[in-house]
Parts: sequence; structure tokens; C-alpha cells
Amino acid sequence: MRLLQTAAVLAATVLAGAVSAETMTRHYGGVLGTSMDLSVVGVSRSEADAAFAAALEETSRLEALLSDYQPDSEVSRLNQARVLETMSPELRELISQCRHWESATGGQFSCKLGQIRSAWRDAERQDAPPARRELRALARTLRATELPVPVDGTYALPEGVSLDLGGIAKGYIIDKAMAAMRSVVPNAVGIKVDIGGDGLYVGTSEGNVPWRVGLSATPADVAARDGTVELSNQALAASGHSGRTFKVRRRDYSQILSTRDGWPVAHGTSGFAIADTALAADVAATVAASVSGSDALEWAAGQERIELLLVLQGGQQLVSDGWRALERASESGSIPVMTVDFQIPRVESGKYRRPYVALWITDSERKPVRNLLILGDSQRWAQENRRWWRAVGRENRELLDGYARATRRPGSYSVSWDGRDDRGKPVAGSQFRLHLEAAREHGGHTYQTFDIDLSAPVEARVTAEGELGDIAIRWQRVADTNRNDGAVRAASTAR
Repeated sequence: MRLLQTAAVLAATVLAGAVSAETMTRHYGGVLGTSMDLSVVGVSRSEADAAFAAALEETSRLEALLSDYQPDSEVSRLNQARVLETMSPELRELISQCRHWESATGGQFSCKLGQIRSAWRDAERQDAPPARRELRALARTLRATELPVPVDGTYALPEGVSLDLGGIAKGYIIDKAMAAMRSVVPNAVGIKVDIGGDGLYVGTSEGNVPWRVGLSATPADVAARDGTVELSNQALAASGHSGRTFKVRRRDYSQILSTRDGWPVAHGTSGFAIADTALAADVAATVAASVSGSDALEWAAGQERIELLLVLQGGQQLVSDGWRALERASESGSIPVMTVDFQIPRVESGKYRRPYVALWITDSERKPVRNLLILGDSQRWAQENRRWWRAVGRENRELLDGYARATRRPGSYSVSWDGRDDRGKPVAGSQFRLHLEAAREHGGHTYQTFDIDLSAPVEARVTAEGELGDIAIRWQRVADTNRNDGAVRAASTAR
């Protein structure tokens, strides 16, 4: 895939707040195959111009080293010759990062897919899909092949490996461009570096407020359909399956490739990632769009300071534990928070199987509002939870990939609801119903409901029944004290 393809479309307008420092902005087209937007807050115009020039020079320098679309770039020469007598410090550093993130993602991220990507480019030109068995065998070989540690002196690629830096190089260059700007204006109140929609945001924007970035998983959207986050000293990256694709026999294939079999990822999940560096956000967004929603969130839970927002094809949202804390506060003035503590009891049985469990919320008209938990990992088990399947699952089968987690052992569990629907929007009204369902292979089936009135805080208990143990439910409204207006907007497209 082309290095630095658009992962998000970002308009660089910061709306007016209480002005405490002037913002200087600059837009460049044709940078790294896309565009670059820069902002500096709290410096003179001449200082800002010098910082902009430093960022542009650094991106151009690094593109000459790392772009696989430039035949004379350093990475292209390495892929062609298979060996370099000397290697730049930048390429050595990036290969080291490739090694680190391949390990940190359990092989879900890889910089070794160059030959597989070339096979798909050939398929596009020949209008015939590649041989799936051969591609799977190549992917298996690549997963078992380790990139050598980059050192001073000669560097050789292993047999069959060509570097593909499309999922990591843009973030690396954004970080370097930011470093170049900060070296020129170290006393700036805030700096933004955005390349093709992925951005790094340092300090604060005009008005001494965090940088506000609106999110949309649909490229055509102008509004921030999927929410707005507030960032300071953090990076945001997006990855999705629309936009650039491999087109073979009139069919569009995602350019995000599975490291397991070399085939384009079939699901339509878009991923947004927030991390301390643009490089880490770039990798995390790629992982978010590469694997199932539950696998992506489980991976993010094991990482330090990486948060994910996943948007399924139907618009439903899945978020990591810390994502909502980074969102711009809601307009409602207060938000409902509900916690459900429940138990999966141990049943003495010679054929005991862990139960399949579903928790979901409906409104006063019994329309599904929010899926809270789905335990299980296949369509077969989903249909065992008959109420959930009829109400939600059979109409939204992609929810199985997005929400499903492995069944759990008997014990105590807790699930929270933040008063949003499956699309991340605050719910309207106050009357809702909590549904709890559990089904066990070679066992029983339990379905319980509890009516909720969000207008009055309460704590309630539901007595154990069948496959579910005691259930404790608590809810209250929490004041929203961080309301503000204005946003920078972003929209996800393909990486």
C-alpha cells in the first residue's frame, strides 16, 4: 500500500474560544501523497514560519528515505537489492519499531508484508485474485520469519521478506516533524502536526483548551458523527476499509491485510486510536481495523496509554476502558451511569459447560438501545440466547465479531453502562429495561429483566435464578462540568 495514504481527513480550523494566544496555521498539499496541516499557538509569525519550514523539510527528507513509491528511496533500494551496505539511523530505528510492535501485537501487526501486497497489486492489474493457498503459505512463512536486528554496517532482508512500512511510517514521520517544530519554537503554547488526518497534538489550542478533534468513520461526513475527543500531548490515528481498495473483478478488497493468511480483512470495522506518540497510534489503529472488535479491545487493555474507538459497519461503537474520559463532554449537563454486578454460579454437573451470557438495554418501546456484554464466540451459542438473538443478533450479525468474548468461569462479574446507545450517543428519556440472559450447553436457560428509571438514583437487587446468581444494579447521574464548543473534524478512510 502506498506510504502515508490518508487515514483520516482533517480540517484545520480551530473555532474561536477565549483568545489568550494567537494561532498560526499552514496547509500544504502534495505532502507524502496526501496533505499536511500545521498549527502553532503563542509565537510570533516569523517564529511560526520557521517552525513550518522545519516540519516541511523534515517530512520531505524522511519521505526520500522511507517511501516505497519512490524507486530510489532507501527502503525501495533495500527491497530491490535485498541488502544495504550502510543504513540510515532513521531506517534502523523504524525497523526496530517494526520488531517491537510485531511482538507487542502478537503478530497482528507486521512490516513484512511487502510481497503479499505486491501480489494484490498484481491481482489488480491482471484482474484475477491471487491463489489463496499460496498466499496463506507465504503469510505463514512470514509470521515465522524474524526481521534481523538493525545494526551499523550491512543489513540483509531474510528470504521472502520485503518491507511494507505503510502502517507505521506516517506516525514515525509525524513524530519527527513535531520534534523539528518544537526545536524551533520550544516555548509555544501548543503545536499540531497533521498528515492526512493522523495527528499529534502538543500543549493546548487557542483559548488554553485541549485540541478538539471530531471523528467520523464515513469519509463523506462533514460533521463529527462519531464523537469528539479532547487531546493534549497525545496523538490520534484512524484506520478503515473504505477509500483505497484493491479492485479485482469488480469487487473491492480492503487494503488492510491479515497477517495470518495474507487476505484482505473482510469486516468493515473502522478504528480510531489515541496514544502518546503518532507511531504508536498508527500501529494501534491498524490493529483495531485488522482483528475482531473484542480482540482489539482485549489487546488495548494490555497496553499502557493506548485507547481505541471501534465503529462497526452499522455504526455501533465499541470503546476501550479509558476512551470516554478523553471525549468532549456531552451536551446534556449530566450523564447516567449504571453498574450491574452479577454472578455466574458453579453448577455441579458431570457435563458442565460455561454459560453463554448476554446483557442488553432496551427503551420503553422495547427497542434495543445498548449491548453491554456478550459472552461466547460463535453464532451457534448466540442462538442459544434466544431472546437476545431474536431482539438483536439476527438483525446485526456483525455484533458477534464486535462484542463477543470467550465464555467465563463461574464467579463475580461487573458491567457498566455510561448512558449511551450502541452508536455512542447519549440516550433520551429515562425509562429503560435491563435484560439478562444465560444459556448453558447441557444445562438450563435463564432470562430476567429489570425496569430502570434514570430520573431517580437507586440501588436494587435481583434474586438468583437458574444460570444466573445474585444481581446488584446501581445507577445515578453524574454532573458534566466540562462543556465547551468548537471542534477540529476528522473522517476515517483506508490506510
